[in-house]
Amino acid sequence: MRVPAGALLLLALLSAGPGLAQINLSPAEPEAAPAAPPPVRAPRPAPASGSRPDPEARERQEEARRRQAEERERRRAEARERQEEARRRRAEDRERVAQEARQRREDARERREEAERDAAARRAAAARGPQNLALPQTTAPQAAPQAASQAAPQTLPQPTPQQQPPLAPPLPQGTARALPPGLLADPANGCAVLVPGAPRGAVLRWSGPCRDGLAEGAGEYLLLLNGQTLASTWGGFSAGRLNGPGMRVLGNGDLYEGEFRDGRAAGTGRLQYRGGDGSTYEGEFRDDLPNGRGTRVWRNGARYEGSWVAGQRQGIGRMDYGNNAVYEGGWFADRRNGTGTYRWVGPNGVPGLYSGEWRNDMRNGLGTEVFETQNARIDGNFVNDRPQGPVAYTTNGTRLEGEILDGCLRTGGRAVRIIIGSTGECR
Repeated sequence: MRVPAGALLLLALLSAGPGLAQINLSPAEPEAAPAAPPPVRAPRPAPASGSRPDPEARERQEEARRRQAEERERRRAEARERQEEARRRRAEDRERVAQEARQRREDARERREEAERDAAARRAAAARGPQNLALPQTTAPQAAPQAASQAAPQTLPQPTPQQQPPLAPPLPQGTARALPPGLLADPANGCAVLVPGAPRGAVLRWSGPCRDGLAEGAGEYLLLLNGQTLASTWGGFSAGRLNGPGMRVLGNGDLYEGEFRDGRAAGTGRLQYRGGDGSTYEGEFRDDLPNGRGTRVWRNGARYEGSWVAGQRQGIGRMDYGNNAVYEGGWFADRRNGTGTYRWVGPNGVPGLYSGEWRNDMRNGLGTEVFETQNARIDGNFVNDRPQGPVAYTTNGTRLEGEILDGCLRTGGRAVRIIIGSTGECR
């Protein structure tokens, strides 16, 4: 997914002709985890044609350049500090998640061992068969032999059946039970659970009640592959299927809490990417992925709210990048596509706005770019984030129509550079 770092469009008055402004266009767009904006040369007025150099003006320019250099260095230092702090937080989060995962695995192992001990005890009791719980016969005194003949064995009352279905006994050695697709059986007790999408060779460990060879009631299962835990899932099971509220922790620490349908996250829920970028998604799910309306928030303050399809931003949504940049409009396959409006504020405080067509996460097609504080705008065609082709350029009340190529506006038989940062001579 390409998520640009920030479109910084700045206006500078240069010696391009009377009343004509120039646009400094840096096409990078803000990311979901935006970094500090790159330093950009502040706009400065160009000296009038034929005027003599002014020593005071030169001093002011030198002072301005010095302040800009200091400001750039300060921003770089702040960016380095933020990056170091982010690295430290990520390291702490990884250690915390790893510790929690180890504790969960240990708890699950203890529960599994306890369930296996209970199952072994039940199997041993079943193998012994019914026990004769008769009380020992007492011998009556010889003075009363008739009483001895009347003594009868008495049995203790049998225990009442359990309220929960008993754990399933293990399958006999060498017996394999055919299971429908998607069902995995615990080799220790034979109880099966529907685990859609389980990889080949995965092993199930079930801890909970069982009925007719299928998980039944509240319980937990571990999914293992080559000795590594892929997921640990809790919830209410019926006929081996998890439906309703539940919780799942993946091997990398990601945590899902919400609704399940036939073993998959479906309905409303909350997913914490604790093993990834630390973001959180809350909204609708289908087939274990964000799907429908939902909101994802990143740790740096970036936030997307809108439509999702199969885990990707798709449809209409609003993305606040957390650095004074906001996009509202169409998305497709996690990229800005269709029609949308993008607002931003440059590091020197100059606000900009683009409204128009997007393709492949960039401004492509017809659109309008406006700088209200600089009284300038471009109406026309954009290619890969830059105005190109036929446009109308308006600045300080002057409207010029022509074509832009490589930052040069060709109009009225002349070529004038209006995009700072482009190279080459306008011809």
